[in-house]
Amino acid sequence: MLRKLFQQHKYLLLILYFMIFACVCKAQAMKYESSEVKNFSTNTFKVVQLTIILSGKSDPLSLTKLFIAAPKKIGRQSFSQIKVYCSGHDSTFSNAELFGLYSGSDSLVSITGSKELSDGKIFFWITGDQNLNSFPSVSRFDLGIRQYKQVWADEFNSDTINSSNWRFEKGFIRNHELQWYQPDNAICKNGILTIEGKKEFKENPGYDANSYDWRRRRKNIEYTSACLLTSGKQQWQYGRFEMRARIDTANGYWPAWWTLGVKRKWPANGEIDIMEFYKGKLLANIAVADSNPSKAFWFSKTKDVTSFSDPHWSEEFHIWRMDWDENGIGLYVDDMLMNYQPQTNLYNRGDKDIFPFRQEHYMLLNLAIGGDSGGDPRQTSFPRKFEIDYVRVSQKIAGACTIIGTYRPTIQIVSEKIFTNLSSLK
Repeated sequence: MLRKLFQQHKYLLLILYFMIFACVCKAQAMKYESSEVKNFSTNTFKVVQLTIILSGKSDPLSLTKLFIAAPKKIGRQSFSQIKVYCSGHDSTFSNAELFGLYSGSDSLVSITGSKELSDGKIFFWITGDQNLNSFPSVSRFDLGIRQYKQVWADEFNSDTINSSNWRFEKGFIRNHELQWYQPDNAICKNGILTIEGKKEFKENPGYDANSYDWRRRRKNIEYTSACLLTSGKQQWQYGRFEMRARIDTANGYWPAWWTLGVKRKWPANGEIDIMEFYKGKLLANIAVADSNPSKAFWFSKTKDVTSFSDPHWSEEFHIWRMDWDENGIGLYVDDMLMNYQPQTNLYNRGDKDIFPFRQEHYMLLNLAIGGDSGGDPRQTSFPRKFEIDYVRVSQKIAGACTIIGTYRPTIQIVSEKIFTNLSSLK
């Protein structure tokens, strides 16, 4: 019966068989195709994050070339593109920048770029456009030292303060500070600029008992000091700023070396506190305007002076440094990174199109006493000093970098993670 039925309808059955077979194949093909689309889409990458620590390498270094071992074939596809993102400061992908890219199928890929590092650390994110079951790995890399050219300096070798570089603030200025600023408290001698805080009694020449301004409402001056600034004389956009100085860490003292932008009012013009001290701690601060434009939005890092291993730290000279470029701002003391912020973070919160550190800034040197943050100086003996050996500004020489060596992976891979969507990391 079945045989007879098959003979009568064999062509129909064959057609049905091939239709079912085609549907199964199509389903398999659709399954494979959808998988391929998911893995190989130009909008979706798998990312390997490598965190590498370079022991004993001093700042500042620049990554100049990266060699990556990449298989020619991965699955059924050729490896056609590799992108390398890199950060020399932290392991947050949103702070990483494109180092370089490669297109082709070579087994050893050389990607040339330029990325400055800090704290001897490099963070890589290596992306590819194929199924990364066998992922490319870092084979070796070149490190160099970025070359800078000094564009301005004051070594304070004259017995007079250079008026082409500095002007003085005068009077009570900011933060309800106790000192009256006057030029007499700043002197140059033996190659050192000394800003001296003194306890001395004077009448406030601007006193007005009915004024709402705290500066005029103070009847008397009890402390004096000095603040020097380069506003209207010297200003810079980007560079390496260095100061060698000795700061007094007594109670009530508030020395600072800082910058302000030349456009807009504070805080929309941006503030960088390269060196600041009060109440027993060093500060490295960067400020932009908050959503309330009269308030500052702070990126601040602090370190207690007592945490240094040297018990005589405050008796010695130290070097403060800022590395500032179009990518970010790094603040250091004695080559130790205190604070780093990428430029992408540094916009005014009330207007995200305004980046106050993509403009020229001028610098200030001052010794404040008391006020909103400085502490109580009443038990502190006077006079006290803020001593500056030099202040220097250098800027990068475009494309100039001295290669110091090629390093193979005698490196520590701290973490290796797979991410399936690059856009979600941004």
